[in-house]
Amino acid sequence: MNVFREPMGKYRKHGISEKDYAEQFKRQDGRCLICGKHQSEFQKILAVDHDHKSGFLRGLLCFSCNSVLGLAHDNPRILINAARYLIYCKEMELQLEKQGLDNLQIFLTREITP
Repeated sequence: MNVFREPMGKYRKHGISEKDYAEQFKRQDGRCLICGKHQSEFQKILAVDHDHKSGFLRGLLCFSCNSVLGLAHDNPRILINAARYLIYCKEMELQLEKQGLDNLQIFLTREITP
């Protein structure tokens, strides 16, 4: 199976050959290491995730998951805070739903303390 749907040139700058990529792809069962979705669900090939400062190669990620890391500047604290925020908001949503309260009214009046 050819996992490559686009030129490998942009990955060669990380010292990755087509064989290296294929071996890592196989180790990951063709799935993004974050969301777990299979390559077949994407238009683009899985990206080679790496630390932009050190160059350390981390694994293959889908475009969305790789973008999230980049947008968070590869900062685990930002990602942890984002996860806590989403958990807090989901809990609030479930409470509002259970109590039959109006979401907009609560949004405009509540104090945010995740």
